[in-house]
Amino acid sequence: MKSKRRISLLLALLMLAAALAGCGETGGKPADTGAVTDTDLISGTAADTEPEGPKYLDDVPELDFDGAAFRIIETTKSNPKLSVYQAEELGEQLNDAVYSRNRATEERFHITIPEPKRAGPVEISDMLGSLVLSGSDECDLVMNALVEGMKCLTGGCIYDWNRVPYVTTTSPWYTAGLQNTVIAGRLYILLGDLSLSYTAATRMVLFNKTKATDYNVGVDLYQLVRDGKWTLDRLSELSNVYNDLNGDGEKDGEDFFGIAVKNESAVISAFMYGCEMPSVILTDDGKDFEQVILSERTVELLDRLVVLMNTAPGSWKGNDLKLFSTGHALFSVLTASNVTGEEMTAMEDDFGVLPMPKWNEDQAEYRSVSGNDGDCLEILKTVRNKGFTGAITEAMSALSYESVMPVYCEVVLENRATRDPESVEMLKLIFNSRVMDFELLYAGGGGWTNCLPNVVNYPGTTVSYIAERIDKMDDTYGEVIDYILHDNDD
Repeated sequence: MKSKRRISLLLALLMLAAALAGCGETGGKPADTGAVTDTDLISGTAADTEPEGPKYLDDVPELDFDGAAFRIIETTKSNPKLSVYQAEELGEQLNDAVYSRNRATEERFHITIPEPKRAGPVEISDMLGSLVLSGSDECDLVMNALVEGMKCLTGGCIYDWNRVPYVTTTSPWYTAGLQNTVIAGRLYILLGDLSLSYTAATRMVLFNKTKATDYNVGVDLYQLVRDGKWTLDRLSELSNVYNDLNGDGEKDGEDFFGIAVKNESAVISAFMYGCEMPSVILTDDGKDFEQVILSERTVELLDRLVVLMNTAPGSWKGNDLKLFSTGHALFSVLTASNVTGEEMTAMEDDFGVLPMPKWNEDQAEYRSVSGNDGDCLEILKTVRNKGFTGAITEAMSALSYESVMPVYCEVVLENRATRDPESVEMLKLIFNSRVMDFELLYAGGGGWTNCLPNVVNYPGTTVSYIAERIDKMDDTYGEVIDYILHDNDD
């Protein structure tokens, strides 16, 4: 059915908090002999008694998969250090943490984790369609770009994680708020600590500590965060500074700005979710949806972003990373990946890291989101032994939470990029506050998030622009709801 459009003026908090610690077949996989059945879902040989040995955070029992290979398809990484697989120890802490996690998983379950098959996001989505159409069982886990999620879902490729044995989607190694994406009891995409590319795509506010002193900011921004007073108002106030450094009377990349922020969907999304203002919410136990983007508060937020990103004296919409890293901006909204990149590690000025600002001081928590270019976790319908995939995915995710994320947060960011211990504290807060909802998970390139940069480009058009597209968005979100309600998962 096609959902009716309903625009609500009252918003509910969508986000659930999650804690981030430190930032029967007989053994083996069954042969590829036929279609998935319920009996195929539980697999591996369980031990008769509780063995002595290491204690695990997850609840996966002791299983022996008799040397089976855990086969992964993964998007090609521009930064190979963010891959789920590392071939050997190199003496680099993040590389070695990933390598050790994989070896520990291999030893625990008597499996092998070979190097993944890799391709670009679009190529992977096309590949998955071909695999499912042919009934192939040559992949146990897919790590594909989140932006391709809706395409894979409505293309009939992926299976419901809530029906996969051993996976507990409310575990702290998965992103908070995933329950806000459950449609008719089903969850087709997982996000969490197993994907370093997803973590690296997390948006945050960076500030130039040196220039904050030079321009007499006069406030401890870290303490502002701790006191719950880091809000959109404060960011707008503090970033209202401009200095025509080259004296040519024109705003250009040689001047100093209060904020350099690129007008792109991921940035606007980061502000909206940071202020707890989604554009769409699920209703009726996930069987319907409401578009809440024209609520009074959300329209006010978008109008304020128009000013902050477009018309304020201190705003710059050009190359935000270049401007900030060369000391020409006080604030910017960038990603964890940017923080560890060459531009930032070469930056001469000291800088710090802050969460996205809250809407106001009454908002209880800070919230953050990751861009849709990070990898999500999918399982194909044609996977024969879904218990195998569930057990290994859950165990690897828990180990990532326990041993890889602390390295990424504390070692990579503290020692290579950020210049103070307070930034590590802030990073833990940011990663701990990552959230997800229906619109972000399934809209792909067709939802509100990807349209809203046009609002910022054309001040004064917020309501009219959105109103013209309401019906089209009904179709976009309704397609997802309708597909899931009628999917038989086989």
